[in-house]
Amino acid sequence: MAVSAKYDEFNHWWATEGDWVEEPNYRRNGMSGVQCVERNGKKLYVKRMTHHLFHSVRYPFGRPTIVREVAVIKELEWAGVIVPKIVLVKR
Repeated sequence: MAVSAKYDEFNHWWATEGDWVEEPNYRRNGMSGVQCVERNGKKLYVKRMTHHLFHSVRYPFGRPTIVREVAVIKELEWAGVIVPKIVLVKR
């Protein structure tokens, strides 16, 4: 899939509202939560994370939390753990 098509698909799902399955929390100077959204017979869980940063010695100015979460999911999958399939990510 071309980059512009993935970008359009991301925006399509990001603009779709649904029921919160993980209520939003506001910390780390940002917001994070999960919604279950449906559109055209398809269901997707959307992790909504905006301005949500983690700080460490390596990243004293902050790094998007989603980067760390995606890395952990990929490592768990590699180790044979059943994990959610990541469909789209936009940093």
